Amino acid sequence: MFKNIILKTLKYYLIEKKLPKKKNLVLNNKVDCPNNFTIIIGTKNGVFLIINKKLILLISGEFFGITNFKKNKWLVFQKTSKTGRIIELEIIEEKVISITTKIDNISKGCHQILYNNEGLFITDTYNNGILHYKFIKEKFVLFNSFYPNGSLINGRRSKNYSHINSIYKYKDFFILLFHNETTKTKKNSQIAITNNKFKIIKLIETKAGSAHDIYILNNKHLYCNTMQKTLILDNSIVYKANMLTRGLAVNNKYIVVGGSEYGKRELRNNLKGEIYILDLQFQLISTVTLQGMVQDIKYVK
Repeated sequence: MFKNIILKTLKYYLIEKKLPKKKNLVLNNKVDCPNNFTIIIGTKNGVFLIINKKLILLISGEFFGITNFKKNKWLVFQKTSKTGRIIELEIIEEKVISITTKIDNISKGCHQILYNNEGLFITDTYNNGILHYKFIKEKFVLFNSFYPNGSLINGRRSKNYSHINSIYKYKDFFILLFHNETTKTKKNSQIAITNNKFKIIKLIETKAGSAHDIYILNNKHLYCNTMQKTLILDNSIVYKANMLTRGLAVNNKYIVVGGSEYGKRELRNNLKGEIYILDLQFQLISTVTLQGMVQDIKYVK
């Protein structure tokens, strides 16, 4: 046991603590996708880019939330065995040009992130909170911490633990997805509409369990009912996938949904993912397979 602890500690400081190296590896140069279609994907096994009908592995590692920061620059949340961090990827055309750490030593249990003119918002999932950073003098500074459903008294076993995994800004409101660890708690997922201080204005019950992602489409809530492998618009199933649904991106032409194989936690590094490209009527256009459970998807403008 003591030997295992030493080995894990050495692995963290000698391997995981270092910034990931640039891969820029073309895995498929004939991706079945529309023309002028570019997305960036965070997965269990790395950050991928689909561009010019190519599937490219940019960097390896375990990644969750992705958000655009500046022109050609993206912030991504990386999980290591001990902590989490926000790193910046500068991407020019088909390659990562530079990788830098922007925020270090935060919880490894963060999920989606969102950057806008108010700053960077991180779903501090394991701590039931939202972290708000502002970019001041070329660095991110923690400005505030919010707990929409209350802080935790007994960690993730607390009765009010919501497993907040998704964040979306809509008009003057933030919309959050409470996953609620349905498989453990038997409590369905909820959609929380909050003000700018993350005070809950309205809590919407869903019929989904362990849900992910949230988007407003035609004044209706679009989200993934993950364990049922479906995409939901309000309470109606609009798409049924082959794999667990997680990861959602929408523009004026396409809806992109992520899929992930299901398996025991210790096997998840070997599981595959899929990208389902739908039209705006939720009809499947094409499917792209990749090596990694999909965690987040964003369009590259």
